[in-house]
Amino acid sequence: MAKIFPFRGIRYDVSKVGDPRLLVTPPYDVISPQDQERFYGRSEYNIVRIIRGKDESGDDEKRNKYQRAGEYFTRWLAEGVLVEDGRPGLYLWDQEYKVRGGTKVRRGFVAMTRIEELGEGVVPHEKTLAKPKQDRLNLMRATQAFFGQIFVLYSDPKKVINGLLGSAAAETSPLADFVFDDGVRQKMWRIEDEDVIGRVTEGMAGQPLFIADGHHRYETALTYRNEMRAQGMKCEGAESFENVMMTFVNMDDEGLSIFPTHRFVYGLEDFDRDTFLSELQEHFWVEPFAGGKGEGAVAAFIRELESRGADGHVFGLYTGGGTYHLFGLRDESYADSFGVADRSREWRRLDVAILHTLVLDRVMGVTPEKVEEHIKYTRDDAEAIAEVDSRKYQLSFLMNATRIGEVKAIAINRERMPQKSTYFYPKVLTGLVACRIYLVE
Repeated sequence: MAKIFPFRGIRYDVSKVGDPRLLVTPPYDVISPQDQERFYGRSEYNIVRIIRGKDESGDDEKRNKYQRAGEYFTRWLAEGVLVEDGRPGLYLWDQEYKVRGGTKVRRGFVAMTRIEELGEGVVPHEKTLAKPKQDRLNLMRATQAFFGQIFVLYSDPKKVINGLLGSAAAETSPLADFVFDDGVRQKMWRIEDEDVIGRVTEGMAGQPLFIADGHHRYETALTYRNEMRAQGMKCEGAESFENVMMTFVNMDDEGLSIFPTHRFVYGLEDFDRDTFLSELQEHFWVEPFAGGKGEGAVAAFIRELESRGADGHVFGLYTGGGTYHLFGLRDESYADSFGVADRSREWRRLDVAILHTLVLDRVMGVTPEKVEEHIKYTRDDAEAIAEVDSRKYQLSFLMNATRIGEVKAIAINRERMPQKSTYFYPKVLTGLVACRIYLVE
């Protein structure tokens, strides 16, 4: 269960290096090679040099991007580009962003948290891969620091913790206040009030934590902790290998958004739309939607998809040329009938699970082993239509967003969500605050 600590954060001295917008990045795993080049060009001190450094010719086990990351970190601290706060604190973080119909503010806070074995208080919902974990472990070994945020959810229906932190922040000026590339306004405050910190720490005690984003980073921190223990290393204080840096967001707060991830299908030999629709109707109702072309048609289709999906499992289908369909299960019990008997009822009734098991696998023959060669993803509604019209893909399935209650239920059941089930928005940036790991001789 959650045991959190205030810590001495490491931050950019903007009086020396300027606009924080030019220094931070999205999480390392969404930085494309083009993004990497762009962030490199923004500032010689951009955090990308540490979290997603470039490979160089001649790199080997001794000289490589991880070793260079450690050098950057050490040098920037020595030069005062990065400064460590003198006293422990919590870091309140507001992210203001636009959605259809208005503006939302997602409030979170950054603290150090005692590392636990997965499932013993920190609950994952996604599978992890070995290669990204090794990459992050190499970086931790070279820098002995936490840079990227692990984004976790906790439950506080009365919003007590956000209220405490917000009241404390109202008496101070923000450390940072800027709009990043994605249009999200980022504001961060440092909370030093010991009474507030104590009440927040007490309020979080015993809370189960659900990892929303950062599964690889958490498992890396767990591996690193075990390595340090095996080597007989010692530590003390919050800035310790026994802890990990996290951003906490209340899952009961209306500022939290989950967006859907749509699916493209491509490379199916002899695919025929009419045959597919006929086979689909064996267990699904299927309705045409009077769509047409243009942004207005896409928006109208998405509105109808969301409206119909509010009370059940409804999917969108686009096959090109302005041809839209909506479809859904005739009988929900059919979700229990196809190769997922080892899964919980909650898992079987996820929209993504229904699509992958009952449509892609059973009707289209895209088994789990074939997903990588036939399925691509997009989070952009318009792109889900345009890329089919361009004939790059044969069709697209447009999805409704996974509900936060579904994420919570799957995590409590100790299950993992199907791939690309959740897209929590906005992403937590890297570079606003970091934490150094101190070892004791």
